[in-house]
Amino acid sequence: MEKKESINKIYKNQKIKLSDLENFSAQLETFIKDISNKQNEEHFKYPLRDFLKNTFYKDNAINTKGNFDFALHAEKSETSAVEIIIETKTPDSREMITENNLQAKSMYQILLYYLQERINNQNNDIKHLIITNFYEWFIFDAYDFEKLFFENKELQKHFKSWNNKEKTNSTTSLFYKEIAPKFIKEAESKIRYSYLKLQNLNTKTSENQKQLVRLYKYFSPEFLLKKSNINDSNTLNKEFYYELLYIIGLEEKQQNGKKIIVRSKQQDGSLIEDAISAIEIEERYREINNPEKFGSNKSEQIENIALELVILWINRILFLKLLEAQLITYQNNNQEYKFLNTSVIKDYNELNSLFFAVLAQEPKNRKKLYEKFKNIPYLNSSLFEINEIERQAVRISSLPDRFKLPLFNKTVLKNIRQKSLNTLDYIFKFLDAYDFTSTGAEEIQKEQKNLINASVLGLIFEKINGYKEGSFFTPGYITMYISRETIRETVLQKFEETDLSKFRNLENFEDLKDKIDDNKQANEIINSLKICDPAVGSGHFLVSA
Repeated sequence: MEKKESINKIYKNQKIKLSDLENFSAQLETFIKDISNKQNEEHFKYPLRDFLKNTFYKDNAINTKGNFDFALHAEKSETSAVEIIIETKTPDSREMITENNLQAKSMYQILLYYLQERINNQNNDIKHLIITNFYEWFIFDAYDFEKLFFENKELQKHFKSWNNKEKTNSTTSLFYKEIAPKFIKEAESKIRYSYLKLQNLNTKTSENQKQLVRLYKYFSPEFLLKKSNINDSNTLNKEFYYELLYIIGLEEKQQNGKKIIVRSKQQDGSLIEDAISAIEIEERYREINNPEKFGSNKSEQIENIALELVILWINRILFLKLLEAQLITYQNNNQEYKFLNTSVIKDYNELNSLFFAVLAQEPKNRKKLYEKFKNIPYLNSSLFEINEIERQAVRISSLPDRFKLPLFNKTVLKNIRQKSLNTLDYIFKFLDAYDFTSTGAEEIQKEQKNLINASVLGLIFEKINGYKEGSFFTPGYITMYISRETIRETVLQKFEETDLSKFRNLENFEDLKDKIDDNKQANEIINSLKICDPAVGSGHFLVSA
């Protein structure tokens, strides 16, 4: 048997809010206090149910079922599928398994309950099985039970014979003494589990916080129920999206049964209106090559040219916000690395200099700007090269700095007294109201900011690029499914093409997992694959892949 750290890597690296961690800590403290004075197993169960309900599972039925001590259901109704089976023992019980011994009654019981639920009830929704004495927790992945026990034909034969009362007797004692031990022993070296030990922890010290974060994530639905990660790479933050649209000068409307993005009311201060004004004032419209590709008349062409420019500029600014967030994270939260604010970048002209005289230049070539932007790395990226549409029309330095934009009616900026802000200042403050460092060295999000996953920004631009034609984008669950199935089939094929006989006639991806015994060799095979998305748009398929 072996311990298993099995939290999804993406979820493991995501930060959690300090307020959520503090609630978990308080509930944990209450739980430990409540069980410390209990005398028997039945009295322990009520604090356990309260702990689960008050942390993550208020919307899940948690109750006994048959001989199960606890069954945690998928929904509030007890008729919904059982997803977690929990076997409880008192802290001093000799029937409890240990880290060095799985040959104990609690293990035989959880195996029996699994087989009853899996075979008799045909439940293939089980996610985890848990054995606990309320202080120690052994968490088994149902996938491992599937491979080691459910697919064991000899065990199935013995179980069904016992279940059908075809054995000498049909008591659980017979199953525990004469059936389960043999198969537990055979599988013992392959049985993996996650081990937790509960103790009173508060959030005051960093070491306690690390231990709490680990407990928090293991008890969360993202782990126990295998729920999608809270920061799914394709999940749209609507509040962020709608206010960003407003700053650009666009809005989303329903038309003929579909959502389209249209230019909102003309208002000085919005980026698209200021861009249109700059193009007209500087009379750069005549410099555009093939203007007909932007529309059928002059007004439509200028509007679409302005939109293309604004999307380019916003794309750069959002990238810089991600860069700033990562710089601060990697520099141990050193606020000197903040640069996207009007204290550093006072106007559009300085922002233009940041684009082309800083980010596009190695530090030695930045001349007078070196000292001001010494913490910003050189980015060898085409994103900060002057775009052809900028050469022909206008750069961001041409936008007027004098206009103010009224705050969005549902703005995230709750502590701003002014009713309007200078547009550039608005953009910076708006972005600063969100946390772009959902992964990184720190595990806890101390400020109460909504998280913005870097990869979700592609979804926003894909929707914006649906301007006037209607927004068509592939939902995240579809890109994930297609990417997963395609890559798994390709990986299977790649392994079967090797000279290794053990990889012949693989039935499925799970079958491949069981036959890998040399990780270095397997990684070399997988790393020989290349992924190409010839029709890449916002990158959803690549992110999913």
